[in-house]
Amino acid sequence: MKEKKILLISLDREYTEKVEGKIAFLLNEYSRLEIIDSREYLTEYLKTDHPKIDVLIADESIYADALRVQPSDKSYRLVEGSKEADSVSKYEADEGILSAIGKDFLKNTEHVDETTHVINVVSADGGSGKTRAAIGIAAQLAALGGRVLYIDAEEVQNFGEFLQTQGDNKWAKDTMSLAFMNPQADANALNEHIQRGAFDYVPAFKSPLFAYNIGLQSYYNMAEELAAGRQYEYIVIEHGNALTKDLAMFLGKSTTIVMCTDQGIGAAERIERFMDNLIDFKGQCMLLCSQYDEGESDFGQNPIVYRYPVCETVRRQRERTTPEEMLAKGLYRAAAAAVR
Repeated sequence: MKEKKILLISLDREYTEKVEGKIAFLLNEYSRLEIIDSREYLTEYLKTDHPKIDVLIADESIYADALRVQPSDKSYRLVEGSKEADSVSKYEADEGILSAIGKDFLKNTEHVDETTHVINVVSADGGSGKTRAAIGIAAQLAALGGRVLYIDAEEVQNFGEFLQTQGDNKWAKDTMSLAFMNPQADANALNEHIQRGAFDYVPAFKSPLFAYNIGLQSYYNMAEELAAGRQYEYIVIEHGNALTKDLAMFLGKSTTIVMCTDQGIGAAERIERFMDNLIDFKGQCMLLCSQYDEGESDFGQNPIVYRYPVCETVRRQRERTTPEEMLAKGLYRAAAAAVR
């Protein structure tokens, strides 16, 4: 199939950085997004004619000049205010562009089989918003119509602070530990304990797992057993920060890893060391970054260079956020789209 090309020309670098990663993850294998956000490069680009492309989107102030040298099947002015005829509004961010180009350029999000997609949420260090990210991704996937199960595969499970469960329902019953006694977890026994909310989830134990003679390998076995049963389209697993041998082996066989980072000093190096230890990993790793508040960044204006693509950047929250609030604010929507 012939490659489709989308050219975005905007000297508003803040805008282009905001939309580039999100759009790139949603384009299908035949579509390509190119961006010109440098005045110097634009000046050179406008000096010569170029082959016809599929879609041109350009700042309103330079739209006529761009159209003169760059023929396209479709063209749109990029405007600051409300959307007008043959225009894309900056206020609509990536959604404005996606609406303009149409579904022919996008991945097919309809599932052609019943294979369960396991999404591993990890971090190379603490304080990166990993629990919030895993909950947010699960909530967004469920909101998109998917059958979703969330599993907290950590020694100490604290995801309950994000869910509006009260009283005895907040913690797993002691009898749930019996479901882990079989080296290959009994899916039917586990199903009796799975709880429902914005998405399905395995309830947390009140005490650390060792108090119940449960190891994390039991959670990996459980995830594999439930995935094999294909009752869920997505299983989102949150893992602890410590990279153990068992976790490295489990992640090495996986297809999707979402790495959370706070973008602090040494973050890129820690991520690379973490991933380099997953010798057998052949899947896709993407980053989910916590955005520093203004004036807090350790790096100032110097960007961090990562080996892996960033699927979304979210501002750090100082207060708890429920799945419903995340959905209302659109948090982790891009991350969910990237892992679908």
